[in-house]
Amino acid sequence: YRELMQGQVDGKYIEHRKGGPVLVEHREYTPEELIVQAEARKAELLAEAESVIAPLARAVKRNIATDEEIKRLEAWELYSVMVNRVDTSNPDWPEKPASQ
Repeated sequence: YRELMQGQVDGKYIEHRKGGPVLVEHREYTPEELIVQAEARKAELLAEAESVIAPLARAVKRNIATDEEIKRLEAWELYSVMVNRVDTSNPDWPEKPASQ
Protein backbone atom coordinates (compact mmCIF):
# COMPACT_ATOMS: atom_id res chain seq x y z
CA TYR A 1 0.00 0.00 0.00
CA ARG A 2 2.74 2.45 0.95
CA GLU A 3 4.63 1.63 -2.24
CA LEU A 4 1.53 2.46 -4.30
CA MET A 5 1.01 5.74 -2.47
CA GLN A 6 4.67 6.71 -2.79
CA GLY A 7 4.55 5.84 -6.47
CA GLN A 8 1.73 8.32 -6.94
CA VAL A 9 3.76 10.98 -5.16
CA ASP A 10 6.59 10.20 -7.59
CA GLY A 11 4.30 10.81 -10.58
CA LYS A 12 3.24 7.25 -11.34
CA TYR A 13 -0.29 5.95 -11.70
CA ILE A 14 -2.08 2.99 -10.21
CA GLU A 15 -3.61 0.55 -12.70
CA HIS A 16 -5.83 -2.30 -11.67
CA ARG A 17 -4.88 -5.59 -13.22
CA LYS A 18 -5.87 -9.20 -12.61
CA GLY A 19 -3.10 -9.67 -10.06
CA GLY A 20 -4.08 -6.50 -8.23
CA PRO A 21 -3.02 -2.87 -8.39
CA VAL A 22 0.35 -2.00 -9.97
CA LEU A 23 2.32 1.21 -10.51
CA VAL A 24 2.81 2.38 -14.08
CA GLU A 25 4.59 5.33 -15.65
CA HIS A 26 2.56 8.14 -17.13
CA ARG A 27 1.63 7.12 -20.64
CA GLU A 28 1.87 9.54 -23.55
CA TYR A 29 -0.88 8.94 -26.09
CA THR A 30 -0.27 9.18 -29.81
CA PRO A 31 -2.17 11.86 -31.77
CA GLU A 32 -4.25 9.08 -33.31
CA GLU A 33 -5.17 7.69 -29.89
CA LEU A 34 -6.14 11.16 -28.68
CA ILE A 35 -8.43 11.56 -31.71
CA VAL A 36 -10.07 8.21 -31.00
CA GLN A 37 -10.61 9.27 -27.38
CA ALA A 38 -12.07 12.61 -28.50
CA GLU A 39 -14.39 10.89 -30.98
CA ALA A 40 -15.64 8.59 -28.22
CA ARG A 41 -16.26 11.56 -25.93
CA LYS A 42 -18.04 13.39 -28.75
CA ALA A 43 -20.35 10.41 -29.28
CA GLU A 44 -21.09 10.24 -25.54
CA LEU A 45 -21.87 13.96 -25.32
CA LEU A 46 -24.12 13.82 -28.39
CA ALA A 47 -25.99 10.82 -26.97
CA GLU A 48 -26.47 12.65 -23.67
CA ALA A 49 -27.75 15.74 -25.48
CA GLU A 50 -30.20 13.69 -27.53
CA SER A 51 -31.52 12.01 -24.38
CA VAL A 52 -32.33 15.45 -22.96
CA ILE A 53 -33.63 16.91 -26.24
CA ALA A 54 -36.07 14.10 -27.12
CA PRO A 55 -38.60 14.53 -24.29
CA LEU A 56 -38.38 18.32 -24.47
CA ALA A 57 -39.01 18.25 -28.23
CA ARG A 58 -42.04 16.00 -27.68
CA ALA A 59 -43.46 18.46 -25.17
CA VAL A 60 -43.01 21.29 -27.68
CA LYS A 61 -44.53 19.20 -30.48
CA ARG A 62 -47.60 18.49 -28.32
CA ASN A 63 -47.89 22.18 -27.35
CA ILE A 64 -47.58 21.30 -23.67
CA ALA A 65 -44.06 22.60 -23.02
CA THR A 66 -43.51 25.19 -20.34
CA ASP A 67 -41.46 28.30 -21.05
CA GLU A 68 -38.61 26.74 -19.08
CA GLU A 69 -38.76 23.55 -21.16
CA ILE A 70 -38.65 25.57 -24.38
CA LYS A 71 -35.57 27.45 -23.13
CA ARG A 72 -33.90 24.18 -22.11
CA LEU A 73 -34.65 22.66 -25.51
CA GLU A 74 -33.11 25.62 -27.31
CA ALA A 75 -30.00 25.50 -25.10
CA TRP A 76 -29.51 21.75 -25.52
CA GLU A 77 -30.08 21.88 -29.28
CA LEU A 78 -27.46 24.63 -29.58
CA TYR A 79 -25.09 22.61 -27.40
CA SER A 80 -25.66 19.53 -29.58
CA VAL A 81 -24.78 21.48 -32.72
CA MET A 82 -21.65 22.90 -31.09
CA VAL A 83 -20.51 19.45 -29.92
CA ASN A 84 -21.10 18.08 -33.40
CA ARG A 85 -18.82 20.78 -34.81
CA VAL A 86 -15.90 19.97 -32.48
CA ASP A 87 -12.71 19.13 -34.37
CA THR A 88 -11.56 15.94 -32.66
CA SER A 89 -7.97 16.53 -33.73
CA ASN A 90 -7.93 19.64 -31.53
CA PRO A 91 -11.04 19.50 -29.33
CA ASP A 92 -12.46 22.57 -27.62
CA TRP A 93 -15.56 21.29 -25.87
CA PRO A 94 -18.55 23.59 -25.38
CA GLU A 95 -20.00 24.03 -21.92
CA LYS A 96 -23.08 21.96 -21.13
CA PRO A 97 -26.31 23.84 -20.54
CA ALA A 98 -27.30 24.28 -16.92
CA SER A 99 -29.27 21.35 -15.53
CA GLN A 100 -32.73 22.05 -14.24
